[in-house]
Amino acid sequence: MNNKILELAKLAGLEQVSPEKLELFTELIINDCIDICDHSIRQNSSRRDQTPDFLIKSVFNYGVQSVEIISGNIKEHFGVRKYD
Repeated sequence: MNNKILELAKLAGLEQVSPEKLELFTELIINDCIDICDHSIRQNSSRRDQTPDFLIKSVFNYGVQSVEIISGNIKEHFGVRKYD
């Protein structure tokens, strides 16, 4: 479990929760956040593929790339791996 998770647990007054349960809870929340990012990527990819306008495609492509970076940053920041 990464130090950021332990720091947040302490701030929330969850020091008495077992490390295993805290880690599982954290992974579930973070995976939900990653799922939201993945859904946004799929939505923007679909919209990008449906438009014939090059400039609009570029905007959607930039959005997809940005959300992919954000998703990766969330995983790295909390040290949580994504379950498929």
